[in-house]
Amino acid sequence: MSTKGFTGGAGTGKTFSLLRELNTHLAAHPLAPGQTVLALTFMHGSRHRLTERLAQSAARGHCECLTLDRFAWDLCRRWRSRLRAGGGFVPLDMDAPDYDGTCEAAGRLLASEDVAEWVAARYPVIILDEFQDCAPVRLALAQSFHGRVKLLVAADDFQNLNSTN
Repeated sequence: MSTKGFTGGAGTGKTFSLLRELNTHLAAHPLAPGQTVLALTFMHGSRHRLTERLAQSAARGHCECLTLDRFAWDLCRRWRSRLRAGGGFVPLDMDAPDYDGTCEAAGRLLASEDVAEWVAARYPVIILDEFQDCAPVRLALAQSFHGRVKLLVAADDFQNLNSTN
């Protein structure tokens, strides 16, 4: 599979281009039964906007839109026995969430061939929107998708204002 990125300043049509590419891809490669387009973004506001946009796309009714942190948590929850067996951090305490730790644990899971294949089989198309806001631990998640799925990424040229990452 391939990765295609769209960059530019705010309001230049990155998400529009991303969704046009999604529609073109789905026309040529329809989803099989049980498959879904996975749309990931960093913040809840952009997740809500992306959900609205996907409702007008070819993925309508066949997409799941989550924050990267929620996707990581769902993956860790599903594969928690693998995390426990590996002796690593199992990030399932919702009273004191460790978002970076959860993403790091999900990255460890995705390093396993069977977990990565499971994700790719379930989500043959993954969209990453507003990707400029992602710190290195979340970048590792995206890198695990490269080459396994049709990966569509939209990001501003530079906007991460967090000087610690």
